[in-house]
Amino acid sequence: MIDTSNYQIATLATTEIITVKPNQLMTEICNIFDQHQFHHIPVINDLGECVGVISKNDYHQLQDKFSKFGYKSADVNNRVFFRSLLADDIMSTEVISLEYDEPLSKAIEIFEQNKIHSIIVTKEGKLHGILTPIDLLVLFK
Repeated sequence: MIDTSNYQIATLATTEIITVKPNQLMTEICNIFDQHQFHHIPVINDLGECVGVISKNDYHQLQDKFSKFGYKSADVNNRVFFRSLLADDIMSTEVISLEYDEPLSKAIEIFEQNKIHSIIVTKEGKLHGILTPIDLLVLFK
């Protein structure tokens, strides 16, 4: 077992992240997910505070059921539907966050207990980064 007591959350958190605002159109969010490999987008307010998270799973659940087959009609349906949604409409507002200097063991405990896939990392209440179970895999390299 790896001793994580010597690590702070900031050690493994991803700090170069793309964020969206609550009033951002879902079409823009779709473009972000389509162009990048990550699975969570923090939604921040004008003060830099994280007010929600949109997961790639949320995005996939909203898509037309025939999207995975590449049907043109599904693509058209998605574009029309996504133009009617804002980040605020679909984001999860139950954000779990930890300060950047807290021990990594605390994050691992949260992942184990809550079965969640992202923890928002804050610094003095403002978004600083994001930590996912994938980030923890670095410890096992």
